[in-house]
Amino acid sequence: MPLSTMLFSFTGRLNRARFWLASTGLIVVSLVLSPIAILSWVLIATSPLSLGALIAVEGLSVMPIASAGLLFVSFVYLLVSFAALLVLFAGLAVAIKRLHDRDKSAWWLLLFALVPLILQTIAYYTDRTGTGAVEVRLILGLACLPMGIWFLAELGFLRGTVEPLRPRPAADWPDRKRRRGPRREICDDRAADPVGRGVGRRIGASHRARATWPMVRGPFRRISPDAGRTE
Repeated sequence: MPLSTMLFSFTGRLNRARFWLASTGLIVVSLVLSPIAILSWVLIATSPLSLGALIAVEGLSVMPIASAGLLFVSFVYLLVSFAALLVLFAGLAVAIKRLHDRDKSAWWLLLFALVPLILQTIAYYTDRTGTGAVEVRLILGLACLPMGIWFLAELGFLRGTVEPLRPRPAADWPDRKRRRGPRREICDDRAADPVGRGVGRRIGASHRARATWPMVRGPFRRISPDAGRTE
């Protein structure tokens, strides 16, 4: 399977080995992009204070350099954000193809994603000062653990199903006229005579002609019916 199809296509199937290979590559790319994105965001967020401090110390002469640096940091942040979206898209494509290999629909991703999200939302908005708030948050957090284990086992460890064989369309069947060898003449004759009567007459005539040939060698000679006949 090509790399572009593996990462950016939602059709097809993906076995466990290719799933782990693609997931490892995406995790490595995410680990490389995360520090760059965080650092760029911090620089952009603190740019007004930094720019004000530079102007206070150095004067207005640093404005062109500071503006160029801010534009460069903003461009890097946008580039990293676009790369992060591609990584997210590739992760979804890999997970969906792995679910197809498990003979499951892509809607299962909603189950694996929405249930922990709902439980975490409930735990976040639970009154922290109420009675038993800590216990409720702990229980809701632990309820997400079986869903995560199921998701990991379903995609990474369970074996895929066997893909059913599909009949080839008629357009992909080999053309009988293109065969080579002893059957080529018969196939050509069938194209001219679909019933096959001409072929049968020719074969029958050849057998009758062979039956009238005298066998010269051997003790058992076959004599032609016309051999002893006199005019």
